[in-house]
Amino acid sequence: MGERVIDRMRGEIMRMFAPPPEMTVSEWAEKNRFLSSETSAATGRWKNSKAPYQTAIMDAFYTTRRRGNCHQKRRNAEKSEILMNMMGAMHRP
Repeated sequence: MGERVIDRMRGEIMRMFAPPPEMTVSEWAEKNRFLSSETSAATGRWKNSKAPYQTAIMDAFYTTRRRGNCHQKRRNAEKSEILMNMMGAMHRP
């Protein structure tokens, strides 16, 4: 194998093991969440703009998750979706 091939392989391996980019829960949700018709009336890609007040709740969790987080409970469906986004953002590949 030539040096170029080894350098390309090394670069690819480094990209595979690089840590995921830092992003808030709301950023993660917009990039990765899709709502199914089984759980939501609004199906498709998650959009923070549809309920902007949830963005602050999700991002507060991101910045304070090591210290704990308290928030006033919202409707059950909203609360569930917010929690799904938080869990997804914490366990991203």
